[in-house]
Amino acid sequence: MDKQDPLAHPLLQWVISSNRSHIVKLPVNRQLKFMHTPHQFLLLSSPPAKESNFRAAKTLYGSTFAFHGSHIENWHSILRNGLVVASNTRLQVKK
Repeated sequence: MDKQDPLAHPLLQWVISSNRSHIVKLPVNRQLKFMHTPHQFLLLSSPPAKESNFRAAKTLYGSTFAFHGSHIENWHSILRNGLVVASNTRLQVKK
């Protein structure tokens, strides 16, 4: 790796050590049948306290699966910070 770029290894180290998220395979009973594949995963990215609050709200109000599409350059921020509601802020992309 150092032959390609001496900064590649420190960058990789930082990406791995600062990652708060992990991917788990969905059990068969939670998979979406219309996807027509057993290869379905869930990205968990919240700390335990936040996850606990989410589960409590889910018990009260229910939940649903949703799909989010985003540009590839946003993946790092999404994994680190979660999805950010940018509507009516300077972060909103105007088309």
